[in-house]
Amino acid sequence: MRDMQKNRSIFATYTRNSRSTERSKRIFRAFGTFFVTAFCVMLVLSCNRGIDRADGVYRGYADEVNEYGWTAALELSLRDGTVVDAYLDMIGNQGELLRHELYAQQAIEAEYGDPIISVLDRLTEAIVATNGGTGSVSSSIPGLTEQFRSLSTALLSRAETGDTTPVLVETGAGGSPAPADLLEASFSPDARTDLRRAVRGGTADPGVYAGGFAAVASHYAAVDAAMDILEAGGTAADAVFTMATMISVVEPFLSHALGGGSWILYFDAIDGNVHAIDGVGPVPMAATPEFFQENDRHRTNGIHRSNVPGAWAGYIALLEEFGSLPLDDLLAPAIDTARNGFTVTSQMMNWLPSRSSFISTLPDSAEVFLPGGELPEVGDTLVNENLSRTFEGLADAYRSARIRGERTALRSSLDYFYRGPVAEEIVRFSNENGGLFALTDFSEFTDFGLVDPISIDYRGLQVFQAPPNSQGITQLQALRILEGFDFSEREALDADSIHMMAEAIKLAFADRNRYVADPAFVDVPVDLLLGDEHIRAQRDMISMTASLEHPIDDVLGIAPASGTNTSTFHVVDRYGNVAAITSSIGASFMIAGETGITFNERLSFMESDPDDINRIEPGKKVRHSAGPYLVLREGAPYIAGGNTGADFQPQGQLQQFMHIVEFGMHPQDAVDMPRFQPQAFAATNFPFAAQTRLALEQDRFPQEVWDSLEARGQRVEWAGYFGRQNVIVVEDHASGDILTGAESREEDARGRVGRP
Repeated sequence: MRDMQKNRSIFATYTRNSRSTERSKRIFRAFGTFFVTAFCVMLVLSCNRGIDRADGVYRGYADEVNEYGWTAALELSLRDGTVVDAYLDMIGNQGELLRHELYAQQAIEAEYGDPIISVLDRLTEAIVATNGGTGSVSSSIPGLTEQFRSLSTALLSRAETGDTTPVLVETGAGGSPAPADLLEASFSPDARTDLRRAVRGGTADPGVYAGGFAAVASHYAAVDAAMDILEAGGTAADAVFTMATMISVVEPFLSHALGGGSWILYFDAIDGNVHAIDGVGPVPMAATPEFFQENDRHRTNGIHRSNVPGAWAGYIALLEEFGSLPLDDLLAPAIDTARNGFTVTSQMMNWLPSRSSFISTLPDSAEVFLPGGELPEVGDTLVNENLSRTFEGLADAYRSARIRGERTALRSSLDYFYRGPVAEEIVRFSNENGGLFALTDFSEFTDFGLVDPISIDYRGLQVFQAPPNSQGITQLQALRILEGFDFSEREALDADSIHMMAEAIKLAFADRNRYVADPAFVDVPVDLLLGDEHIRAQRDMISMTASLEHPIDDVLGIAPASGTNTSTFHVVDRYGNVAAITSSIGASFMIAGETGITFNERLSFMESDPDDINRIEPGKKVRHSAGPYLVLREGAPYIAGGNTGADFQPQGQLQQFMHIVEFGMHPQDAVDMPRFQPQAFAATNFPFAAQTRLALEQDRFPQEVWDSLEARGQRVEWAGYFGRQNVIVVEDHASGDILTGAESREEDARGRVGRP
């Protein structure tokens, strides 16, 4: 016992001595650090004494990208020859700033045990305190301190000559630097761009959690998924992306986020502007009019009628600019539904039987849509495991690159599609089935993303549309014509109202066929088509007692010499952002090999006639039927609407707009209204039939209206309903007074509203 006590006493004495020794060492190290730092400061100040440096702001960027794709960047502000301020950051290869990127910060800290923003802040303090040095700041992140020391030294050297041009600085091992123009733009953004980047990176909220939110689409599963995103605080961009991918599972025969094309209009509450996003891909480089003239190939289904699907590129561009939530989270509902099954709807069975013989020739398509070789029935469950795997691959590509920044991660998912396994499988399928695709058609596709929308003023409202290559200009042109008429004493379905709208539509479509195509190939005179002089001339062609017939005279006189298969869906978020989308593949059940992607046959919307303005040409974009519309009232979102159905899209949207704006209808009543379709022009899709007619929705119009229209020379006939409509009307966003109109002719359509 005494020995144990003695041993304890010896151990206690040793411990006290050890602690004393350690304390002494810590004190010595602290003093040592102090004196070294003081010496460094004195040395720097001594060295700086007598050096003449010009005042100004100097920027430098490292010449190497670290292992996670980040480039060191430094900004020094000098006054009276002394560093008075410094800003340090890391820039990603898509222009991200590390200070904005929450996931990347956390991932780097997890890797090195060092919070990188704290390190950058300490380096900032040291650079200012030591007039350009880095003091004793150290980091476990390889090369970080050394890079900024080199940058600071180089910038101070440039200050001696007063050269404020941003400079790429050799900082060590060398490497592949990001482009200087990207670095400069990234390091000096305007406040709105800076905020958007912070939202995208997860370091700022998308906005004030204030107003109501809503979603509307032709399938309840897409609406429910979008509302989950909105309730979780996502933006309209996040929610509408999730809708698009869910529709790709449950309604893949009408539109597809991976297999088709899309036009997007987006009101950004941060800058108060409407933006357009082009998600339309080009014709394969091997496609020619002659190819389609041979053996009448326009008539036969197949991937030879497909263009490069641009929708995925458009959606990635949307998320880059306006999204806030991780891509893998947004894809999760579609992945789960594709894997576990979706329900066969009556809408699917309206299309599937007539295409079953073609589907049966494609094993991957038949596996999904003809399980066991038989047509399914309404209520049956189908699965698409290949599509689930494709979506998972896109999510994995994003996840693996997130440490390099959100925009870079999104581009990684883009590359997985257009420059990776998905494109490779599509091209393999194309080669085996008489298609025209080459890998370069996908890898060289870069013409997508943000473009300027087109717009008009209609009785004090701003009406926005997608620009050409979209045919959306036809809606605006028809509205401008109609603005010159007085509807205050008329009813929505009286013969005068229908006649005036029908004639305006005919005139706008005649111009569409003459002038509207891909603006990269054709000079589209947008300003002239929407200009006062031309609109007056067109309006003067409308008679209340006679109707226009094909062919309609070219009023503008500068045309070159002659020679419902879509989805539309819309979202409003709590921050005041609004998204309107129309997307299409052209009614297809053709799955591209093992991708699970239902693929477009969009070249059936282009002419093989070499004299047609919308003729097939390598690399050209189709004159796309998609064109949703957005309306602002006193600068705030008012209407987000759309209609499906090829040529009927702008026509149905015109009727929807007029019913809401001119006739004061609730949006659901506007959607429920009987529809009509005039034509005095060649159709936009094969066989491009040109005829004169006015089709009325079957048994929905009074006989006296029919008789009155017929008396004016309208060639009236009955027809089935035209396309599908969905619309959102925002009466008061802050209070949640938001109204939806969902397609009542479809049992699965839904509109939902959430209030603050």
